[in-house]
Amino acid sequence: MMKPMLMLVGLLCLVAAPAKGESVEQLASSVRELGLGEGAFVIGSRLTEDQFGLARENLLADTYPGTIKFPSGESVVVADEKTHLILAIYQSREEVGADDVKQMVGRLMNMFGEPTTTAHGKLIYWAFGKAGKIDENAFLEAKATGKIDILATVKFNSTLDLDPVMDNNMEETGTIYYIITSDRLLDSYITTP
Repeated sequence: MMKPMLMLVGLLCLVAAPAKGESVEQLASSVRELGLGEGAFVIGSRLTEDQFGLARENLLADTYPGTIKFPSGESVVVADEKTHLILAIYQSREEVGADDVKQMVGRLMNMFGEPTTTAHGKLIYWAFGKAGKIDENAFLEAKATGKIDILATVKFNSTLDLDPVMDNNMEETGTIYYIITSDRLLDSYITTP
């Protein structure tokens, strides 16, 4: 399985390109208004002085060039090194069983509601547009036309097949993670000189 940090770009194929003339600031503001994050860390916002102090004291290695990465509780926050713009928040757990998978999925559903879609029995997505969460019907209709304006996503991934896990018919362990991010914001960030 790919590390969450390596999956910062390209989470969904249907993500619209940034609007022409839309600045990173405008895009970050739209993403921030969705309120997606963990605790005081919201993607599209900037680290406060206290948050940046926490980051400086707890920097993690293996970051994408120009970014910083640090733990906050059980989650990891990824931000721009210079502007302190929060680009992603993720959590990864290894050697987990069915109960851990159900707990994380349940927690995400409490935070973000019913998922927008699932894929391959191992992935769950919540997709958000400017108006909020995109429901499953709107997503399926848009998928048929190939046009959808996804501003941000929450993606849960499991190495365990979710159907047997949810039925409690599994003894094996695996790796799970979720990532909260905006592909459009990341694309703008990466392509902005």
